[in-house]
Amino acid sequence: MPTAGQAIVDETPTSDAQGAIDRLAFDLAEVDLGIPARFEKAAAYYADLTAVDTTNHHWTYARLNQRANQVAHALLAHPLSAPAPLALLMDHDAPLIAATMGALKAGLFYSVLDPDQPAARLRFLLEDLDAPWLLTDAAHLAQAESIAPSGCRIRLVDHADYLPARCDNPGLPISPTAYMAVLYTSGSTGLPKGVIRQQRAALHRIWQDYHDPLAAPGRRVSVLALPVAGGKATSIVKGLSTGVALLPFDVKRLGVEALARWLTASRVSDVSFGPALLRQLLAVIAPDHIFPTLRRVRLGGDVVFRRDIEQLRPHILPDCEVIHGYSSSEGGRIARFRVPADLTGLGEVLPVGYPVPDQTVLILDEHRQPLPPGEVGEIAVHGRYIAPGYWRRPELTDDRFIPDPAMPDQGLYLTGDLGRFRPDGLLELAGRRDFQVKIRGYRVGLGSVESALLAQPGVAQAVVVARPDAMGEDQLVAYVVLQQRDLTVSELRQTLAASLPDYAVPSVFMTLDALPLTANNKVDRRALPLPPRSRPHLAAAYVAPATAVEIQVARLWADVLGLDEVGVRDNFLDLGGHSLLASQLVARVNRAFGLHLPLRALFQAATVAEMAARVEAGLSDGHERRLAELVGEVESLSEADAEQLFHEAR
Repeated sequence: MPTAGQAIVDETPTSDAQGAIDRLAFDLAEVDLGIPARFEKAAAYYADLTAVDTTNHHWTYARLNQRANQVAHALLAHPLSAPAPLALLMDHDAPLIAATMGALKAGLFYSVLDPDQPAARLRFLLEDLDAPWLLTDAAHLAQAESIAPSGCRIRLVDHADYLPARCDNPGLPISPTAYMAVLYTSGSTGLPKGVIRQQRAALHRIWQDYHDPLAAPGRRVSVLALPVAGGKATSIVKGLSTGVALLPFDVKRLGVEALARWLTASRVSDVSFGPALLRQLLAVIAPDHIFPTLRRVRLGGDVVFRRDIEQLRPHILPDCEVIHGYSSSEGGRIARFRVPADLTGLGEVLPVGYPVPDQTVLILDEHRQPLPPGEVGEIAVHGRYIAPGYWRRPELTDDRFIPDPAMPDQGLYLTGDLGRFRPDGLLELAGRRDFQVKIRGYRVGLGSVESALLAQPGVAQAVVVARPDAMGEDQLVAYVVLQQRDLTVSELRQTLAASLPDYAVPSVFMTLDALPLTANNKVDRRALPLPPRSRPHLAAAYVAPATAVEIQVARLWADVLGLDEVGVRDNFLDLGGHSLLASQLVARVNRAFGLHLPLRALFQAATVAEMAARVEAGLSDGHERRLAELVGEVESLSEADAEQLFHEAR
């Protein structure tokens, strides 16, 4: 197994006033004790501190531990012959976090399903997971019953008959190599793949950060997405083992404008952004807006540009740290560094950091031999805390994970990412080895989208690529050759949405007579034309805006979507809109008309005509309120004052 001589450089964060609470000690030996044991120690030590704080729940560590124990004892009442995965279908809230910890306490492991995903995808995940249990709540019971395969038993975590009164710690012994979760990511072959995360990998993250003053108990840490991927799942375990307060927030449902208000109102101290979400947030906040409680902003998951940092700095205090990093569900945390105030020498695209302790990062050539600094090759991670492989995918595991004969508990993971080491030891990314891309922070296999397109009647050929949209963010562009000339973008999008997550549905569809080919008859992706700004061929015929409000709303839609024109009957989603663009559009409409329309207004009024009607109604309500205020002011005047005003008006 090759070794690397790359220097490990770790940051030494500044101190913080909230670090006054005494910490529960943690040493490297605890990595091998299992997550439940560490969480139970933390729950006893930090019993009265806030563990989870949401709109619906404010749970202390003691309360969260009791609820997790109830879930664990309910599962132990129906013991299984061997550890098995537990599927969870719930909202992004405290009961979901309790259920994940309860599964681990019962000696099981879990996989979180996103209720907003298409039914076909959820059914596939459940079939692939082969879970004996599906835990859900009353709000999602009907959905759970519609997707659960035969043999998968459904249990409610908010039902009195399901949760027992017993709430003591089960105290089961847990192996350090026990599984924590199966985390599904998109596959380049068209099928999602489940990454196995071991408990010791999550606990190792705690050890890495233990001496970080900004990870002190009492910190208020945002969790902006369901723990379906490695970073969020590990962050929850780390947080609950160190006494911080976790603050779940559903950006996808509530929008970026609401996120901006929530970060301040909830006194968030630590937040993690994908670069796409950060850019959307910066686009909707006022130029002088400052987040006064933020002490650390973590960035990762995609390319971060110098301009992202330059635009962020005016909105945070000088002592707020910005951390950039590189991680994956398979390799865990790979590299990170604190972004300095002076960006000189870092380039327009920021490096992703230095290799973290206990993790060796290699740059390999096509023969899997190490390359020197400066040479671009595939990034590989060697260590004890990488994933053991993919769930029920031995052929894929053998392709990406290479055992180390000299050290049986270690191995090498081939990331598929290309990169190089700079002379100063910082790691830079240089794209993907295969055709996987990041869209709005999610990894998407282009092959899966192409397969879904080719499965549709009327589509003869299809190629999907990632290209920047009007905001500079990568979007999926589908190039199709049709057998049915009357097939519309609306129909293509609707069919794809039934089987793919929303971020994997292309934003732009281009119809070609034929796909360009190379000399050896392969699709020439570099010769594909750039997407036009013209309106796509939709099911609804084009109708021009008529009123002044419709004209202004249509102009705002066109600007955000990067189109020359938009019809009043056009649907926002059919034009390539998505949740992040929706937040920006609603914010611009509110600013233009002086209104306070919520994000849901766009999805309740999904055409220009419907949104214009909502705007006109809002303006009318505002005029009526002002008239009522004026009438009230006049009625409150004395007769003498009223007569004086009358004469002045004349």
